[in-house]
Amino acid sequence: MSVNNLDKVLSYIVPVAKERIMVDEVDYSKPVNAITLGPKFFHSDSCSLCGGCDVAESNLYTESEYNKIKNMTDEEFRAEGFQFGPEGFDTEPFHRLKDGLYEEKHIVNGTQITVWIYDLVPTYVWQPHRKVKDHTIIRCSWTNVHNPNQEDQFVTCAIHPVTSITCVMPHMRFTHSPSGSVSISLNQFGRNFIINCPVMFQPPKTEEEFEANKKNRLDKLRHLKQCADDFHISTYLPEIISYVEKVPFDNYENFLGKSMIAPSGHKRKLFDL
Repeated sequence: MSVNNLDKVLSYIVPVAKERIMVDEVDYSKPVNAITLGPKFFHSDSCSLCGGCDVAESNLYTESEYNKIKNMTDEEFRAEGFQFGPEGFDTEPFHRLKDGLYEEKHIVNGTQITVWIYDLVPTYVWQPHRKVKDHTIIRCSWTNVHNPNQEDQFVTCAIHPVTSITCVMPHMRFTHSPSGSVSISLNQFGRNFIINCPVMFQPPKTEEEFEANKKNRLDKLRHLKQCADDFHISTYLPEIISYVEKVPFDNYENFLGKSMIAPSGHKRKLFDL
């Protein structure tokens, strides 16, 4: 596994955790004194379908994610697939995922938890837009390349209806300072000078666009809460979700940059809307 996906999942939970986090006797804890929404939190996002961000890594699923995979039928998988295109989704990769998952045990704050792993099966993708010499790179197991090596090539995810939290979160990023200040916003990938993702984040122009962006952010936060709950880690995600739910389109900028929890040493509470 090129990336430790357990660490990757925890990197989203630690910035919103209410408690110390010990995993397999390693302390992941960092101070959390303020959590704010960054300037691009409600901006419009998009995807150019280039496959540049499909990191070559094994997949890790928490209990709730695994249960969705285990209990989802082929018909439900196809039905969710129709949200992303008229052809729906081929169920063969879905069955390959189900058959290839295996258990891995960890101790989180003294409690044993289970995650499920699918080992990386590399996919090679031609990416002429990359600003490096080598334009053929390894991507994840589920990278589905359409019209390979042609000018109209594009890339989709073969298991999109059951993607894990590590695939769900981008472009949402958590900036966590050593002092304990956390900002949640949209940002490009850290190595974007290599990935060369062309996506630009733009402020919403209409209330309809704003509400669609807000739903997208809330879906990510709710998914993350499920994963934190699977690890039995108490977080500020319920407070954050409640705060975001109440933000209106009119003057939404006024709700950015304000802490959603009280300063350390005081009773923690949702910022008064």
